[in-house]
Amino acid sequence: MHVRRELAASWAPTGSFSFDGSSSDLALQLYTRFQAGDVVARLSLSSIPETVASRLSDVNVAFGDLDGFAQRAVLWDSGFAVTSDNEVKQMWTLGGASMAEIALTLDEYEATSCTAFDCTQPDGTTAYNNNQCTGTDMLTGVKCAVEEFDATDVSLAMWSIGGDSSTIPEIQVAKHSWTDSSSGTNYKVYAVHTLGVSSERNYGDCPSTETYGYLNIPCYGSDDVSSSEITEPTPSDWVTSWMATYATTTSSSSSSAGDSLSNSGHMSSTSTSGQSSHTMDTSSSSGASEHTGTNVALLGGARADSNNEGTPKAVEHTELRSPDERNNWDDERRPTVSTHPR
Repeated sequence: MHVRRELAASWAPTGSFSFDGSSSDLALQLYTRFQAGDVVARLSLSSIPETVASRLSDVNVAFGDLDGFAQRAVLWDSGFAVTSDNEVKQMWTLGGASMAEIALTLDEYEATSCTAFDCTQPDGTTAYNNNQCTGTDMLTGVKCAVEEFDATDVSLAMWSIGGDSSTIPEIQVAKHSWTDSSSGTNYKVYAVHTLGVSSERNYGDCPSTETYGYLNIPCYGSDDVSSSEITEPTPSDWVTSWMATYATTTSSSSSSAGDSLSNSGHMSSTSTSGQSSHTMDTSSSSGASEHTGTNVALLGGARADSNNEGTPKAVEHTELRSPDERNNWDDERRPTVSTHPR
């Protein structure tokens, strides 16, 4: 029986926050929707990073104690995302940025020489996706790197801004890889998709019915950036304090995250590539309501309910590898809407 405590006012986020795609503070948006009484399924991962397990253990919480909002928030705030194959992948930031600071604004995107494709949202504002842009140009503006993994190109936008205050963001990371049909240049860009790739609109198209956009965040692959240029993001104190509210009042149920992980296996020390059965949220950014700034200084709120699931074993992240000249990508060129195959 989990006993919830209210988040202390001294730690709770304050002020207004509107999730319009200009910020990558996904933890804050998840907390905002949690406070609003929304529901999202828990993740069901076969492994979690040791750093996350340790962070939770420090406040007497296991990953399985958290609801779906808190699970996504602590992973993101700690520097992790989840693939469509349900693997947890580590992320790093450039220039000492936090995970809340890695989104590319429209001005930052256009400064890369890339052009944008725009669609009108239901409230009259504009959502944007990348249009004409090579992989090289895209990477000149990114603020993050992602642990390398093998995956088929998803043929969706690598960069996007837009959104609605009622959005429940996902933390799905996808691989974009293609070959320029003119130059023969191979490109590779990773991107975090907050809507989930199965729900995004077609690349280069506006929906027939106006819907809200979403946030896509392009990143380097870890092979393509020097380890001296990237850092592990610093966890946010307020997120840790939010996690502490999930601690139980009995000694048996407030055992460390490491104890709860023993059901799935022991902690190892350097990989986050374990398989999972991640459940994607089916919330769409279309037809959303509450497109106004949301006051996040509210305390309490109902916890999302779902079936209890076993907490996965903890594993550590992999070391960075040197760039691999042997990588090949078979997909067609993506620099323009008209030339990218769908």
